[in-house]
Amino acid sequence: MRSFAAVFALTLAACGNTKYTAADTPEDPDAAASDGGSAGCSNACPPDACGLVRLACGSADCGSCANPLHKCVDGKCACVPKTCQELGAQCGAVADGCGGEVFCGVCMSSSDGGAGDGGDAGAALSCGAANLCSTAPCVPKSASVACFDPSVRLCGKHPDGCGGIADCGTSACSGTGETCGGGGKAGQCGCTPQQGCYGSCYSLCPDGCGGMKRCSCNNCH
Repeated sequence: MRSFAAVFALTLAACGNTKYTAADTPEDPDAAASDGGSAGCSNACPPDACGLVRLACGSADCGSCANPLHKCVDGKCACVPKTCQELGAQCGAVADGCGGEVFCGVCMSSSDGGAGDGGDAGAALSCGAANLCSTAPCVPKSASVACFDPSVRLCGKHPDGCGGIADCGTSACSGTGETCGGGGKAGQCGCTPQQGCYGSCYSLCPDGCGGMKRCSCNNCH
């Protein structure tokens, strides 16, 4: 009969040679979470999100739109084109404030009761300055004139003074982060600094427009 010491030694040897596979190992809940479980879930607001937004991990208040030209529509910042009435236009094509244009009709003779009614009976009306009907003859501005302003850099579409549109493009928007209307003014190059700051508390972070801003402890990411 084998001694107790011999049996114990054989048992230890058998245990030392046993191999365990991943299927034999109990699942670790913390490890599963780190591989894409709930611990990896994020409630960060997507770009252009606004208001109360439903996200993968619940919901979050994404605030208001940084660009004042944009409105919050169904949880996303979007540019809402203006109407002829909002623009005060009676005729011709007008830039709608969102990079497009809206057509506001044609001028009829004053005797027909058109938009410019009130002039001489039967006088011919044409679409003049500020897209208003007038009896005065109108000479459209050239693109070089319509797209020039000494105080700002114009971009996008601008009226030619006679009911038409001059397309000024976006080549003037060459600064860091600049887009046409990005600073909150339609038809002008600009950039709106980002609200959040990426860095440690009180460090200096890029504002997205070529400048720097100091990061406070409640807006760091």
